[in-house]
Amino acid sequence: MPLVPRTTTACLDLAVTFYGRHLDTVLRVTLAVGLVSCAAAWWIAYHNAADLRWMIVIAYAGTLFQGLGLAMAVAPGLLGRPVGVLGGLGIVQPRLPGLLFSTAFVRSVAFVGPALVLFSGTQQWGLILLGAVLSLWPCAWLAVRAGFDAERAVLKSLDERWHDDRARRLLREEAGELFGRAVGICTFCLLVWVVVFLSLDFGLTLFTHFETLTRRFYEVVLQQRSDLLDGFWYALTHDPVVETTAVAAVFLVYPVGRLAWLFCYIDVRVRKDLWDLQIEFADEVARLKDAGA
Repeated sequence: MPLVPRTTTACLDLAVTFYGRHLDTVLRVTLAVGLVSCAAAWWIAYHNAADLRWMIVIAYAGTLFQGLGLAMAVAPGLLGRPVGVLGGLGIVQPRLPGLLFSTAFVRSVAFVGPALVLFSGTQQWGLILLGAVLSLWPCAWLAVRAGFDAERAVLKSLDERWHDDRARRLLREEAGELFGRAVGICTFCLLVWVVVFLSLDFGLTLFTHFETLTRRFYEVVLQQRSDLLDGFWYALTHDPVVETTAVAAVFLVYPVGRLAWLFCYIDVRVRKDLWDLQIEFADEVARLKDAGA
């Protein structure tokens, strides 16, 4: 994995390339978490008539574990180690309980603002406004500040020097730039999610008899009935098939954003900390020691 500076666009481009090149590793993590989350989404939507807000909660919780799995699998590759789920899990295992707890805590706190927006009543404008403000600060700020916890845990497990206090201060100083990068990555992933979701829904329309969003859309356009338009909106927010498809699309797209975020870490460390030279020097010292032995 080349340690070179990259723009946000270049990080996204590399993430897509990496996704395809290591598809087996990405799919192992995605299927392990995504299947459980989709089953939970279907069960809750079918038996409890949960709306789209609860699907967002399920996807948000599931991507926590998916993100940790991807980071543990890929981060060793930054130092020339093999990329793989089991290898990364073995490296970070001593730190795994603390990593899970800290990540879950940060994710929970960071969701306070969005939760107020999603679950406040339509007339509770004060709570909605408060949630929108909290979503930007401190929720989004906290998520960015703790966004590299998995990478930090893997690197420190390999060698304490690869993520020391200097690296932590550097990431803190670059929080503003990283926030902008996070917005760009999220925007890109949202657009890709729309495409993937509609593609999955169209595929279900072709090969199954489910009442998919595409089928309802055809009915609305062809028959031009207002009650069908209401059914279209209801399917988008309450239908188990449509909601589960939306959750599945999240888990297929999320690896692109998570990998791009990891590559942003590389960019900051290389540009501001000359990390590539540090690793080259360390490799050369190790080689000379082996030669001298």
